[in-house]
Amino acid sequence: MADRVVRWVDVRYAMTAGFLGVLSVLLGVLASKYDTFPTDTVVNAAVRRLGIGFEPIAYTFNELVVYIAVGVIGIVTAALAARRQWRAVAVVAAVMALRPVLNVPKALVGRPRPSRDFPIRDLVSDSSFPSGHTMTATMVFALLFMFAPRVVPRRAVGAVRVLSVASVVLTGMSRMWASVHWFSDTWGAVIWALAAVFAVLALQSGFGALGERVRGDQGRGAGFEPRG
Repeated sequence: MADRVVRWVDVRYAMTAGFLGVLSVLLGVLASKYDTFPTDTVVNAAVRRLGIGFEPIAYTFNELVVYIAVGVIGIVTAALAARRQWRAVAVVAAVMALRPVLNVPKALVGRPRPSRDFPIRDLVSDSSFPSGHTMTATMVFALLFMFAPRVVPRRAVGAVRVLSVASVVLTGMSRMWASVHWFSDTWGAVIWALAAVFAVLALQSGFGALGERVRGDQGRGAGFEPRG
């Protein structure tokens, strides 16, 4: 029984996903009760002091993050498919399929957004916690970080991974600069998104086992059972 479970579930990833999932729920409960967490006002004020010089970066990650995410995921998926890395393609597809689901608990939290106006401000009405832009960026760039050795030449893996982390950080900073999220909305979003990513990674062994079963079933049944 244990061997069968290990074949379908990666226990290390499952434990990480479970821990992050519990932490996500706890943060969501606290965010539903408190409009801000400690350090939120201090960090937000520090980011806002970046002023107009930060506007080009803020514009990029506030307005274009969805297009960037689609482009990055498209490149990663195409590169994996070209190398016939079908299990990895399944992981990417499953992670991105979970992104809309994370809007459900976001709506349940109901934390109000910061009230201060800034040069770039979305027309928003949903809950502030967690940041949807930061969740999207985290899921996309976590996949790029993880699959970088399969997507780019070895000498470029380090640079791609640094760029991936920087993109998530800059997305969070841009949302704070635009005065649509608190600091805790951004790092809370990273935890929620990583919980989803690790949950899918925990099942990647199952994707492989399922693929083996499908391939093994071809030629059997419906008149294709080999005769002894």
